[in-house]
Amino acid sequence: MAVLWVMAYHLQLHWPVQLRCAAGLARMGWMGVDIFFALSGFLITRILLRLEPSFRGLLSFYRNRALRIWPLYFCLLALFWCELRWTHAPYPLLRCAFFVQNYLPRFWYPHNFDQTWSLCVEEHFYLVWPVLVLLLPRAGLPWVLLSVLAACPTLRWAAGEHGVSPKLLYTASQYRLDSIALGALIACVQSSPLALSQARLRKGGIALFAAGAPALAWFWWHSSGGLANSPAYLCLALVSGSSVSIAIATAGTHTGAVLAARPLRYIGTISYGLYMIHPFVFAAAGRKAQNFAGLAAALLLSFLLASASWHFLERPILAFRTTILAPAHRTERGVSCSMPIEVKHLDSGTAVVTVSGRLVIGQDEQRLEAVTAELLQQGRKKFVFDISALDYADSSGIGTMVACLTRIKQTNGDLRIAGANPRMLRLFKMTGVVSLMPFYPTVAAASE
Repeated sequence: MAVLWVMAYHLQLHWPVQLRCAAGLARMGWMGVDIFFALSGFLITRILLRLEPSFRGLLSFYRNRALRIWPLYFCLLALFWCELRWTHAPYPLLRCAFFVQNYLPRFWYPHNFDQTWSLCVEEHFYLVWPVLVLLLPRAGLPWVLLSVLAACPTLRWAAGEHGVSPKLLYTASQYRLDSIALGALIACVQSSPLALSQARLRKGGIALFAAGAPALAWFWWHSSGGLANSPAYLCLALVSGSSVSIAIATAGTHTGAVLAARPLRYIGTISYGLYMIHPFVFAAAGRKAQNFAGLAAALLLSFLLASASWHFLERPILAFRTTILAPAHRTERGVSCSMPIEVKHLDSGTAVVTVSGRLVIGQDEQRLEAVTAELLQQGRKKFVFDISALDYADSSGIGTMVACLTRIKQTNGDLRIAGANPRMLRLFKMTGVVSLMPFYPTVAAASE
């Protein structure tokens, strides 16, 4: 949803007349970047907390982030270089190669690469935060994040008093850590003994939103559509962090079912490509057609190119990461890099789905959903997912299990999880999945 909001903001820049009916909402679309920040802080911290606490684990994290971010980024940077050679427009490309263009004093024309300032902030976050997670005791991490939340408004105020431009207050990494820190704080709390239940997390998110949204609206109204005031970004962080909390806490509910709908999940899958590619398309289309047809064509082409990027560039690299670079899953028959799925039907009518190895983004998660859908078509109502041989699941894999639960509940069925090892159980507790479905030590206990 956040990427659609950002795209709406850029749409109204190129086609303001066509978006008159939603101009107010579209003009606030740049705030969607802060939802990205909060979500990134949450997801990255959750990954770091379950990594092996060693130098090897740290290198594995950096390698995975580079393989996720860099391929598309540098492909587009090369395309942008070609455009600059053609138009002879000056641009500080060297800064882009080192992810420091967010410290430029202004946005440069052409604006196809302006959106990458937020990637710079995240890359700088990736450099420092994993090291702190590795070196500091887990109990000390929330205090570090609370200190960041307290320091950022003060730092912005001091910088503004000393003449730092509003543009740098908006894009420089040290001034924009509020939302990332709040997302990371949510992950730390949810992975600790103080983890909130789904209901309390939702109530806490609503309370944060109720505190931040009116204040943010006040600053927005009194600054003529900008947020030059220092406290405003903290209010924006509260709104972004609360949105992430509420989204996490809606898993298994009707709202969660809507958010887990296949079209929205697919948009989430290609969101990185959409975010990076759409400014190129909008700029080209905006120069050619200032009408509704140009707007529609730009939207359609952005989705097509982002989808192509996912299927032919990003997903193959992710598959390479998870099957070649990651340790293979060993079975009695040898080494297998795919995720074996076996289905067994008990006399009681229960379908036992045994999942082994690694449940990660790509074909593995699609296979689990397909198996579940096929069993539902056969009239099965009681399911047990045996995950005793499952040794890893990424955020997309966990989302797939929640999607399977939602589909089963829609047919008045029942899903139980059996055999989770201690590491996987900690992961499910940290993500709140244990509050959505019952966990049992063995398949026999789950089948009773």
